[in-house]
Amino acid sequence: SSCNQVVVRAGDETALLHGLCQTIATAGGYRLAWVGFAEQTPERLIRPVAWAGYEADYLSTIRLTWAEDQSGHGPAGTAIRTRLPQVSRFIADDPHFAWRAEALQRGYQSVLVLPFAVESEEWGILAIYAAEPDAFDNDEVLLLDELARDLAYGLRALRDRNALQETTRTLAEVAQRQLELDRSRLLLSMAVHDLRNPLAVIQTALDVLDRYGDRLSEAEREQRRKRIAESIQFMRNLLDDILLMSKAGLPTLPVHLEPLDIVAFCRQMLADIAQTSAEHRLEFEGPPESVQIITDRKLLRHILTNLLENAVRYSPAGSTVTLTLHPQPDRLVLRVVDQGIGIPAQEQAHVFEPFFRASNAGNIRGNGLGLTIVRQAVEALGGTIAVESTEGQGSTFTVTLLLPSANG
Repeated sequence: SSCNQVVVRAGDETALLHGLCQTIATAGGYRLAWVGFAEQTPERLIRPVAWAGYEADYLSTIRLTWAEDQSGHGPAGTAIRTRLPQVSRFIADDPHFAWRAEALQRGYQSVLVLPFAVESEEWGILAIYAAEPDAFDNDEVLLLDELARDLAYGLRALRDRNALQETTRTLAEVAQRQLELDRSRLLLSMAVHDLRNPLAVIQTALDVLDRYGDRLSEAEREQRRKRIAESIQFMRNLLDDILLMSKAGLPTLPVHLEPLDIVAFCRQMLADIAQTSAEHRLEFEGPPESVQIITDRKLLRHILTNLLENAVRYSPAGSTVTLTLHPQPDRLVLRVVDQGIGIPAQEQAHVFEPFFRASNAGNIRGNGLGLTIVRQAVEALGGTIAVESTEGQGSTFTVTLLLPSANG
């Protein structure tokens, strides 16, 4: 529909809100359409932000609230409080319509108000006025309520994009500062390397939402939005670490221990890698049930991201990359096994050195820093890493981490 096209194509919130109101008013033939947000203030006002149709200063004349008193008992305030659509089928006879005279003066005979949630504590309304009384039957209410949900999805997607752009700008500023100071080049390379995967996850999720958003269920949209938000948060956390290490002048890795479901974490890591590695089979071998450990989530993400990306990068299309998990009472053993080009035997002792590239890597993309980052992260967690490889057959990287007890 034309409304869905507005949601998908809008470049910013203003364009989205005004475009949707304009489409509703013109294509739908309604007298007025407007969008407002509930303010979290003592007055609990509803602030109009966009409208289209015959408005004639209506929105600047009235004072809508979602308060519990009489001023908030109209359809707009009730929709915000109850989180349910509200219909005033005959404005002329509606005793709760506080601004009845102003509405009738402008030819509004009936109104449908649809609430929508942008964030958990941020609610808005889409209000649609008709020139005819009793203009909204049940089917039309259901259809327009779905449109309000699409509007909420569009707003969340735009805000996620803005958050991504802000994070990217911050990254550029940090990179420039690092280059100007000419120190901690390894740290900067680590940031670029580790941000590639969450950026790919975000880009893939946004592409799916842009192209197929109107075909996805609300649960599917929310799932992809959650992955975007989690990836953005990971990048923000990484940038915080970069700034901290830059101040110290050394590329050290701080450790922050926390509880973690290692089985779910490994499965999610494979799912993230799979979004940009469709030509490979990614498999998990480990316990079927949840296993709780104490570790540093970010460092473990560094380790697995690099090892899995390397396994995919240096393996042919159609081959299998396997992540195995062997939890033990006092340690955790992780293995990443590929069927790739392998590492020449005489070079395996150098694979964890900065900027080292195996002689058989050829034109395969890489900067020789990934395994250096892995070793630093493993050592920061008090663990070890080993490699077994046969040229032309594949490699196995084994990470062993000693686990602190839950009691410290």
